[in-house]
Amino acid sequence: MDHAEFARLKRQGLAGLQMEDSVARSLVEQHPRMPRNYRSAHTFWAWVWMVTAVISCGLIPLLFGIRAAINKSAREFVLDFAEQDRAFYEEGLAHHWFTVITR
Repeated sequence: MDHAEFARLKRQGLAGLQMEDSVARSLVEQHPRMPRNYRSAHTFWAWVWMVTAVISCGLIPLLFGIRAAINKSAREFVLDFAEQDRAFYEEGLAHHWFTVITR
């Protein structure tokens, strides 16, 4: 599905993208096309997670919750950018970073 068709279906609520958290985290941290504000936000929350890990020594459920939130935000950053940027969307489909889901 090309980007224009995907964007049209997305606006109608009939399509979306899905991907693995580990792939998203890697793309946010390393892909040169990712916008600086996405990378900065991800880095900020990763540091918050590390500081929380040191401070909370023993609150293991809290640590897993924060880590899951960081992974989810990385995924949302990548999917949001793919919806906005045609070239990144096409590169992502070609490399199987994410898949298009239709409803």
